[in-house]
Amino acid sequence: MEYVIESTSKNYELMGGKGTALAKIEKISFAVSPWFCVSYKGFSIENKEILEEAKKEIEEKLSEFPDDSFFAVRSSAKVEDSKENSFAGQFDTFLYVKKEEVINKINEVYLSAFSDRVENYRKQNNIENIDIPSVIVQKQINSEKAGVAFGANPINSNIKEIVISAVFGLGNSLVDGTAMADSYMIIGKKIDKKIVRKDYYSKFENNSVVLKKLDEEKAEKQVLTDEEIIEVKELVKKANDFFGRFQDIEWAFENGKLYLLQSRPITTLGSARNENEKINLFDNSNIVESYGGTTTPLTFSFIRTVYENVYIELCKIFNVKQEKIEMNSQIFKNMLALIEGRVYYNLYGWYALISLFPGIGNNRKFMEQMMGVKESLPEDLFPTLETTFKDKLGYINTGFGLIKGFFTIRKMTDKFYLRLNDALQDKDIDNMDLYELHDYYYELEQKLLHKWDAPLVNDFLAMIFYGRLKAECMKIFKDEGEAVHNDLLCGEGGIISSEPAKRIKELAGIVKDNFELIDLLKKEDLLYIKKELPKYEKFNQKLNKYLDKFSNRCLQELKLETETLKENPASLYHSIASFAVRMNEEEIKSIDTDILRKNAENKVKKELKYKMAKKLKFNFLLKKARFTVKNRENLRFERTKLFGRVREIFLRIGYILTSMNVIEDKRDIFYLEVDEILNFISGKSTTNNLDELIEIRKNQYEKYREELPDERFFTYGAVNIGNNFKRENKNIEEKSDKVFELKGIGASPGIVRGRVRVIKNPKNAKLEKGEILVCEYTDPGWIMLFPSASGILVERGSLLSHSAIVSRELGIPAIVGINNLLSCLNDGDMIELNGTSGEIKKLKAE
Repeated sequence: MEYVIESTSKNYELMGGKGTALAKIEKISFAVSPWFCVSYKGFSIENKEILEEAKKEIEEKLSEFPDDSFFAVRSSAKVEDSKENSFAGQFDTFLYVKKEEVINKINEVYLSAFSDRVENYRKQNNIENIDIPSVIVQKQINSEKAGVAFGANPINSNIKEIVISAVFGLGNSLVDGTAMADSYMIIGKKIDKKIVRKDYYSKFENNSVVLKKLDEEKAEKQVLTDEEIIEVKELVKKANDFFGRFQDIEWAFENGKLYLLQSRPITTLGSARNENEKINLFDNSNIVESYGGTTTPLTFSFIRTVYENVYIELCKIFNVKQEKIEMNSQIFKNMLALIEGRVYYNLYGWYALISLFPGIGNNRKFMEQMMGVKESLPEDLFPTLETTFKDKLGYINTGFGLIKGFFTIRKMTDKFYLRLNDALQDKDIDNMDLYELHDYYYELEQKLLHKWDAPLVNDFLAMIFYGRLKAECMKIFKDEGEAVHNDLLCGEGGIISSEPAKRIKELAGIVKDNFELIDLLKKEDLLYIKKELPKYEKFNQKLNKYLDKFSNRCLQELKLETETLKENPASLYHSIASFAVRMNEEEIKSIDTDILRKNAENKVKKELKYKMAKKLKFNFLLKKARFTVKNRENLRFERTKLFGRVREIFLRIGYILTSMNVIEDKRDIFYLEVDEILNFISGKSTTNNLDELIEIRKNQYEKYREELPDERFFTYGAVNIGNNFKRENKNIEEKSDKVFELKGIGASPGIVRGRVRVIKNPKNAKLEKGEILVCEYTDPGWIMLFPSASGILVERGSLLSHSAIVSRELGIPAIVGINNLLSCLNDGDMIELNGTSGEIKKLKAE
């Protein structure tokens, strides 16, 4: 036969989705009512009717059935019951069709493909064309009970739950929604009977629970017996296993025998999150300062390895037992996450890390302060590791490790600098081949990433001493405590973060009287500027010295894909020119941090004058906080140098691979992960077509730029399935034009009025004369924009942040740590800021 397809056939292309599923399941002993399929080729689109030859074949096939037979006639399109779209209820279905009416009903099923209902479904689901369906003709089951079953819960995506709905009689009343049904949910674990809702009944059998919600009108009579529930459960599990994915089946009981009517994939799994699965809390806090916007696969794969290795090293330094480290290896592997191309802290990992050390409660608070986490984790969600008596004894050993780190931090820092300088000594990277670059990367990893001791111990001690000192200041000075704490820690000489600002100021001083040079630095043509600069010998020499030392200190310097100042110094040229112009227009005064510091010290002396014990304790904390905070800033600059060297290695690899036609452009290397690149060189890669992999990643990153995840959110179960990465119960405050006040931490004194310029991406951003820079966060690269600003407002940060240090050096009034800043101010708003008090006033438009 040409148009009628037997159920035993393997001509799946002509059977459509539903017919193919029936043909396959019938072959493995599922009970299926006799059926056959009529191909879509049996319908004439031009005449809108069944072909005569097809009619003859249908009649011939029907003759095999008794005259009093009834049939179910339903569609089986190629697109129907697919992985993406079920088309449930879109095409016509007919039940209890008499033998003589079958051909007419087949024709009606064909014609339903042209209905408005199907056309709307096509548009809503972005389906280009709807093909004519094939049609299944199946001997009607005269069921006493029927229904549907889902191999996983389609509502909440819980794959541990099987859901069954059942009615007396035919199942079509359930499918089309005209009848109430019994519902049964089968859970593969025991639960407390007390928490089961009153309208559910629970049955425990084989360590599983059956929750039953009965039709209220027939609650005295359950549709399925407990044995039948288990039978249907086994049927849907069998269908799951056969098709290799969770199924939505229709079933029926006739004379006590269970029949499978059809099986299709559940298409809604993954569209909803399962709140019964593992919870994670993601927060980008101050990590967004280093990794704002999207971060490429190369950078993330590198820092993921860095964080894992260095924090394992921290635990070893503090004498955490190797056995304990190995038992909790998942902690170190999950400290960071990449959510839609953006880097987040996985806070559960960080809290679990802190729980490995003694004094969990206090350490937890200090960790949150240092990481800039605004909201603490609710107590009932705080991860607690199982501890034995042996573990508790181990805390004592860890405590000794902390004490050892405290006493040896200076010596440890000196040794770290020696090791770093050795690893980063001048290397002729431009003359290395691929294998030499491969080996050099692993050399850096071995020498530094596995021995990153001083920065880690210092950060941990800074976290403790900074937090302890702040707590003492708040206790002594109450509301003024935070300001005193900040003033005590400012003015610490020898901090590398302030040096670029001083040098830019010096360079601007050389330029300010040379208007020809100022005009040159303002130009956009880099090649022309570089060609002309040697004419200005003194300036050019100092400029090159700046680039030699600080070329890696650029916008988002810890992102490997970032262009350094050596690659593109345009922002540095423009910054020097802008500051030179400002010097000519106004007197630039640096903030005397020594006075702020001295005044704060005098306040402490006055309050603790006759309290010797408290004074000794306070001075000890102050001394240690100053040293560790200063050390932290300087060690972070060394980190920048390491990242700069890693950047050079991979750019060189990209250059060679481009030359060898492996990839299209050297900067495409950033769309590959570290291991993918190194394994490609060493012959261990699983994918060698790097160009196609890069193209897939580029397309994915284009989509990532369309929507921004919130700064903090929970996820449930698999992170990238069913979660929308939005904060729960977020209160959205509408911006208002009414007069209001904002307040933050005064970072650099002075009062200024001007128009707001909100900048989210500083690359190529420009400020007009008199504008006040408003942003969420800054990193060292933002210094290029600061000289053009009349004032600076930063939503995140403290007096130790880069924006505070640099603004004081450049004499620009600034405020940091302003809650809700970006939600309250728009471009063009007129404001007044007071860099001493930290107050911000929004002014009337005029």
